Amino acid sequence: MNSIAISFLKAKRAHYYVDKQSAVIFCCFKCGNKIKMTLDGEWDCSFCCESGNVITLDEIVEKLGNQPSSLLFNPRKERKQIRDTFDKLICKYPDDRQLKNLQQRTNQLIEFLFQEKDK
Repeated sequence: MNSIAISFLKAKRAHYYVDKQSAVIFCCFKCGNKIKMTLDGEWDCSFCCESGNVITLDEIVEKLGNQPSSLLFNPRKERKQIRDTFDKLICKYPDDRQLKNLQQRTNQLIEFLFQEKDK
């Protein structure tokens, strides 16, 4: 079911990501709150009290006449961008020990936070 949901979200140009439990995380089309679609295709927004499936999402878009505009924070994408930025800076300033130390500490912090999230 997630492939249908992902195809739908891509077609609507909605921001989304898939979490470790293979649930699709995206913003509610009605209120913009972060919600989760389970493997069985069901979703529930506790903020605006909407719920349903992909068909319900399509009906909401048709009814409201707008596309989802809320940006979704994707932790894996952000993590990659941070690593890429550090790599570029270290290539530009290879002798900067403080920068290398900051990169190492940041990586440790990110790893710790990801492990805490998985508990």
